[in-house]
Amino acid sequence: MNNITDPRDEAMYPPGTALSYPSSGSRGPGGPVSILYQFVMRGDRRFTFLWHNTSGALQEGCAIDQCWGPAVGQQVLDRLKSLPPTDIEFGSLVSLGFAVTGMRDPIAYQQALHPKVYIPVHQGVASQPASSLEFKVAYLKQLEVMGPARFPPDQRPEPRWMVDPDDYVRPMVYDPKDERWRKPSGILGSSPCSSSHDDD
Repeated sequence: MNNITDPRDEAMYPPGTALSYPSSGSRGPGGPVSILYQFVMRGDRRFTFLWHNTSGALQEGCAIDQCWGPAVGQQVLDRLKSLPPTDIEFGSLVSLGFAVTGMRDPIAYQQALHPKVYIPVHQGVASQPASSLEFKVAYLKQLEVMGPARFPPDQRPEPRWMVDPDDYVRPMVYDPKDERWRKPSGILGSSPCSSSHDDD
């Protein structure tokens, strides 16, 4: 996949735009900090969403600044698999290894988290912000190459693609009480956030 520069990029991300990665048109500051949050709501459906700002190379145990080896990558993968079921994953689409690994890394997160919906975010890091649809094509091709044996279609999330900046200003609304999010009884076990009734 080539990361083609969109001629509109400079206009959409003018120099001086705060907190932009140096590869974007703004040439602003960025950083190698990885962050992942998961939120689990109380009530029978336990609506859960997760956000992460990077999709590092789990197989190699690499982050933006260094590699720690496959054993560390496996530890991270095991931690991801141990999290409560994820309904919606707001996950970084871009892995810094995409030139070699393609969309393998974001899909590895999906295989570990089992989200029902995947919303790609954080697309402006190490890529042109307007290149989202190129990554969409690469993502779909990666799933095709993996085939149903390596990632069965019934286990894949529903992708809801984002094109920065237009889609980033459109609100997304999800009803935590929707039956789609219901979990089997006891699947989350007992936790400080557990509740015996649906919240109003």
